[in-house]
Amino acid sequence: MKILIRAGKRPEDVLSPEAAFQRSRNGVFGANVGNLLFSNAVYRTLNVPQHSLVADALTTDKATVDAAHIARINDEFDHFAIPLANAFRPSFIPVLDRLSAVIERLDIPVTVIGVGAQLARTSGEGFEDLPASMHDSVVRFMRAVLARSAKVGVRGEFTRGYLESLGFGAEHVEVIGCPSLFEESEYRIEKRVPALTAGSALAFNAVPSVDVFGRAFALHRKRFPDLHYVQQEHRELALLMWGEPVEGGISHHFPRTVDHPVYREDRLRLFLDPAPWRAYLAERDFSFGGRIHGNIAALTAGTPAVVVSHDSRTLELAEYHRIPVVKLPETAEEIRAEALYEDADYTGFHAVQRENLERYTAFLAANGLDHIHAPGNENPDYARELAEISYGGAVRSLHADGMDAVIGRLHWLWQGIDTDQYRLEGRFEPPFVPRRDHANWEPTPRVLRKEIDRARTETRDAERRFAELQRSAAQLEAAQERLAAEVEELRRLTTRRFAWIPEHSIIRRAARRIRGAGRSS
Repeated sequence: MKILIRAGKRPEDVLSPEAAFQRSRNGVFGANVGNLLFSNAVYRTLNVPQHSLVADALTTDKATVDAAHIARINDEFDHFAIPLANAFRPSFIPVLDRLSAVIERLDIPVTVIGVGAQLARTSGEGFEDLPASMHDSVVRFMRAVLARSAKVGVRGEFTRGYLESLGFGAEHVEVIGCPSLFEESEYRIEKRVPALTAGSALAFNAVPSVDVFGRAFALHRKRFPDLHYVQQEHRELALLMWGEPVEGGISHHFPRTVDHPVYREDRLRLFLDPAPWRAYLAERDFSFGGRIHGNIAALTAGTPAVVVSHDSRTLELAEYHRIPVVKLPETAEEIRAEALYEDADYTGFHAVQRENLERYTAFLAANGLDHIHAPGNENPDYARELAEISYGGAVRSLHADGMDAVIGRLHWLWQGIDTDQYRLEGRFEPPFVPRRDHANWEPTPRVLRKEIDRARTETRDAERRFAELQRSAAQLEAAQERLAAEVEELRRLTTRRFAWIPEHSIIRRAARRIRGAGRSS
């Protein structure tokens, strides 16, 4: 069976940070590297010998998808698997609508694996507080999927309750948690140190726009010299790689520009593959903060972690998997890593793993998907292949020790003199040169594409202007015909009905002027 999976890339695809970020505006990871944890997990879980898997590079929900591409999906694939995160939120609705439009035209089975609803803590407490403006889009999506699926897999009870309020009950929805915790059949967490000290190695994660997280990081940074902020967003990657200021809302305690002390101190880490991310966290004593997948990465590396939940998406997953969780307090002073570590109990996390895995695999089987957890479906060759891959390490600030990253980035930008000849931005344009100025000038495909795109744009603009001129000409012609008809009617009236009017009267003189205007027109 050939399966199309909604994923940025395959687990075995090793990309440089430059190439990973270059793919679309949000990177190959879809704006948040946490997405790679669950998409990789689904890919690995479904990669059994009888399956052939293809990652769609997150393109199936793009506006560029047309009928021909949808026909290709129907012709070339037997199943479409869609790992999702917090897709039921207002900002994702345009993508959800495009995805629904594609699914509605598919003739193959479709399985949604782990979708969730998101409600910020400042917007309410229950699913009834979710904005009504997105209900129609969610209902459309659910109906499209359920017409091609046994059930929809959701992240937790919050999302289940929300969908039930829209008319989708237990026969339509299965709570399955997050696929990233089912890549292996079991995870065990042991505290490596009895208590945290000033010398402990800590990993902090957060949504940078939430100021309480920013203040908490600032306080812990002073007390723990070996604390790193593990970032996840594409806008944070732009700052690390290129020094590009972070756009949008961000606490001033987190770096927005390269002159921020945290950036200069090399206290930032961002990973573009789960394997090196887990390897790094395996060497840390503790992970904590508001990122659910940042902390799941730690747990799957065997490192204790605690989620500081600030919205429904993190809370429902933590509760379902019994991950230690506390709600984000009002003040940063109430967040203390030492207390979180001391109070963290992983008994429940260990206890529910078997039951959760059985529910997850039963969901996959009900939707016609084989998986590696079934006897006879193991794929040790693929596991060995992944284990032998040399992934890159963390992306760090430009102030990190050594210049290897900077040199590599400059080389990626340069790409040689031949490529540089066709640079379009910032190049010198002499005032008078032959059309083919460069020796042995041969346009590259990229240059040709840009020239073609420019010609198409100019053609479209010319066609639009021509159409506007045609409309204006037609309007003028119609107005002239109306005016001529009115003049003719006035001429008829002045020559017949009002013949009795004296020759030198004002009315006669006006009529003569009107007749003259009609002839000149």
